[in-house]
Amino acid sequence: MRKPTDVLNSLSDKSKNPMYKYERLYRNLYNPEFYLLAYKNIYTNDGSMTPGVDGVR
Repeated sequence: MRKPTDVLNSLSDKSKNPMYKYERLYRNLYNPEFYLLAYKNIYTNDGSMTPGVDGVR
């Protein structure tokens, strides 16, 4: 499987073309590294442990 950063960079580049058609994006959800990267990005956020607008932490 490709590294999540490589996939995200590729998607970012292709998003500049309004005619590009994304296909088979779901297959990236089978890569556990995507979830680890997402958690890493959220965990480092200073507001990640503060209650939201609904009061849930």
